[in-house]
Amino acid sequence: MAAPSKQGLDYYPREIDLLRDRRLRRARMKHGYIVAGVYDALLDLVYRDKGYYLDYSNPDDVVWEVQQYLFGGVPVDENQIPVIIADLVASGLFDETLFAKGILTSRDIQRVFYKVTQRRQFIEIDFSLWLLEEEEMRDLSASSCILATWCNINGVNVDINPQSKGKEREKEKGNRNREGEESFPPG
Repeated sequence: MAAPSKQGLDYYPREIDLLRDRRLRRARMKHGYIVAGVYDALLDLVYRDKGYYLDYSNPDDVVWEVQQYLFGGVPVDENQIPVIIADLVASGLFDETLFAKGILTSRDIQRVFYKVTQRRQFIEIDFSLWLLEEEEMRDLSASSCILATWCNINGVNVDINPQSKGKEREKEKGNRNREGEESFPPG
């Protein structure tokens, strides 16, 4: 029997200047340094489980898990964490529409997930929670099984051969050059 396919991530790239991100500014001014810790803990939870979103339909469970990340000398008030999360949503770090449905995710989170998983053979995606458009996915990687699945669902032809994208660009470039040459008078 084959091992179950992995959904979450073992690692993800983290911005060096996370604490200086402008989107954190208002929440940091209101709540202090703890905002960065809460945000970092939420990213770990997102990427560890589903990889591209976190179920927030039961906030108490998420608050408890965030508290476990922040465990240490200075306890964080459990009532403060949901307020911080709401402020992170308001600042644009999480998608507001999906948050209203009990989901924590963002385009940035999904971009990272898409890039990191581009070589996997199969990933289960709930496309009702997916924020990336076809063109953006193609720009990130035309060889992702996520793109192939999205295209199959939406009836779009897809060639997930990574070399085909380069060939298509060369062909388009050649056509543009020929068109450009023909548009100039000989001389």
